[in-house]
Amino acid sequence: MPSVDVIQFISGPVIGGIIGYCTNWLAIKMLFRPYNEIKIKGKTLPFTPGIIPRRKDKLARAIGERVHETMFTQEDIEEFFLSENMKQAVCKGFMEILYDEDKNISIGELLNDVIPADSEEDFHKNLDKFMRQEIHRVINRTQIAELVSRETAKIIREKAGSGIASKVLGGGRTTAISDYVGKHMQGFAKEQADTLILRIVREETANAFAKPISNHLEELSISNDQVEEIIRLAYERFMKDYIMDVVKVFDIATLTERKIIEFKAEEIEELVNLTIKTEMQAVVNLGAVIGVVIGFVNSFINTL
Repeated sequence: MPSVDVIQFISGPVIGGIIGYCTNWLAIKMLFRPYNEIKIKGKTLPFTPGIIPRRKDKLARAIGERVHETMFTQEDIEEFFLSENMKQAVCKGFMEILYDEDKNISIGELLNDVIPADSEEDFHKNLDKFMRQEIHRVINRTQIAELVSRETAKIIREKAGSGIASKVLGGGRTTAISDYVGKHMQGFAKEQADTLILRIVREETANAFAKPISNHLEELSISNDQVEEIIRLAYERFMKDYIMDVVKVFDIATLTERKIIEFKAEEIEELVNLTIKTEMQAVVNLGAVIGVVIGFVNSFINTL
């Protein structure tokens, strides 16, 4: 049976180890628990909630700012969006939209996808207004009277030749006739701008909107490789010119902060346990080891 001195010598390290283990275990638990504050008679108990639940907002803000400053700088975002893999992904996506034989996407279908239903009527009104204005602008700018008059005079002279007709139409009559035709054609074009011409433009526009985009590209003799290169160049130019706007929209700091705040304390604890559980247990064990060592030292001193 061990003597009292031996028991007293051993009890110090044992008690020290237990205290060290429990202290570190409790300290780690208090990082997360309790998850909510505990109140007694209207007063909040100290250390409730745990450190991380109590400081989660500040922690989220600090992590968000740190991630933004060190991991997602303007250069990082530019490198990501202008990487070869991203360019290929963008080109592939657009090419599938343009040349998908099963879908045969048209301009009209693309507009239907991007224009809200409640704005569709306004879009068509604005398109109609734009076409009407362009028709009038073209009519006024092209000087139809002068063009028609010149062409009419040319045709009359060619048809008249050098026979009797040329004598009949001589003496300025050809000019008078051609000017008359030109002025009337100018007036006719203006009168019919909002009826006949606009109706024709509407029909042609509707046909163009209904036709698959790939058909338009084929009619323009633009190859797939050329289309892909156009998409690539347009994407590169857009990203280089507007990367600062993208960085502002791509607010990593705020996004990270919001996501961390949305985490519950128990979810954060579970995440930490999944990643550094072994290290945390090592800290607890270290507390026991330090307690044992201190216990031995204390017992040794007491025996002197």
